[in-house]
Amino acid sequence: ALTGDEIEKQVKHRRCLGISHKDLRGEVEEYSAQRSQAEVIRVNIGLGDLREKFAPKLGPDHPRMTTFAPLDQYTTIPASEAPLLIMDKHRQPLVIRIRIPLRLTEGLEEADGLIPEHQITPGANKRGEYEARHWTCWRGYKTDISFSGEYLKEKEAADKWFDASRELIGVVSQKLRMWAPEMWKHMQNVTEINHYNAGPTRAAGTAVRFLAAPFAGVAINRRQETDGNPHIDWKDHLSNMNAVTPYGTGFSGGDILFHDLGFRLEFLRGDLLFFWGRFIRHNVVDITGERNSVDFLLSADVHEWRKSYRKNKLHLQTTNYGPGKRSKRGHCRPRDKNRKRGKDRESTGNEGMDGVGRGEKEEDHAGSGEDEEDGDSGDTGMGHEDSDGDA
Repeated sequence: ALTGDEIEKQVKHRRCLGISHKDLRGEVEEYSAQRSQAEVIRVNIGLGDLREKFAPKLGPDHPRMTTFAPLDQYTTIPASEAPLLIMDKHRQPLVIRIRIPLRLTEGLEEADGLIPEHQITPGANKRGEYEARHWTCWRGYKTDISFSGEYLKEKEAADKWFDASRELIGVVSQKLRMWAPEMWKHMQNVTEINHYNAGPTRAAGTAVRFLAAPFAGVAINRRQETDGNPHIDWKDHLSNMNAVTPYGTGFSGGDILFHDLGFRLEFLRGDLLFFWGRFIRHNVVDITGERNSVDFLLSADVHEWRKSYRKNKLHLQTTNYGPGKRSKRGHCRPRDKNRKRGKDRESTGNEGMDGVGRGEKEEDHAGSGEDEEDGDSGDTGMGHEDSDGDA
């Protein structure tokens, strides 16, 4: 367990991250108690090694996606009431398995009746024979972020399901904040989404939001009776884990294979699992009955949209600067559609080469009333054009 000084450091660190809720110290003390009881397994591989190996998307026929060790070579990790930590060689968590109150799993089983059933088409799902849907927000192939088509199509049923599962979503968020506060804080940032929703292009009632904050939404997998196919969650972001919990009263088994770690993990009702599905090949095996699960996710295109929106739209709308000529101070200003081009610009440049400044010209004209009366204002007009171009 953490000592008193270590608890103080944890509390201070989380406050520096901007995490401030009424029982922050109590949360750190709970984390300390659970951490002291956890089973910790170290593996001789780094998260960076896995990221380098699987960061580029690989096709289904790639050797890394088709070559696996025999099942009898995997080390089985039995179920336990104590937390489980699988850590890499640099002490970074790769897998976190913890228990949650069983009433939350029972609540999922009751809310399952709210979900419309889809027909399972053999071969349609590359990851296995089961019913899958995504209720989330992402960008997909669109320009801006939006809700998934499956959520919009089943919005009434989906909203009822989210309302019924609100306590579970809160517990998942709290557990992630407890075990990975930096990741939780990074995922919690929705500044760009709030700004986008406040924009003039958003119609009333169409605001986008995270449906299972800090995760963007969920993937619900239902009625799985056979082994899943080994896969990687290619659409997940490189900087955050996903969270999974199984439910259903009529199934047994459903162990998870982590092929890159060499483990076979028992995964039961009431378990909550955080792991790097983006870098670790995994699948479910040995299912008896119908198994269901909820996968909390945040896709990579949400992060990419955040960056592009912050760079292009949020910055432009808040500073009123747009693409255009940069001034001498280096600030970008709105493009002036009425600005003269071509010969006037060339003449401006030639005037600058003559070494005659605008101030000198104005003094000459101010001291020579005769020139002004004669209407010889060609140089003065050039001076004004030069001023407009360099402002």
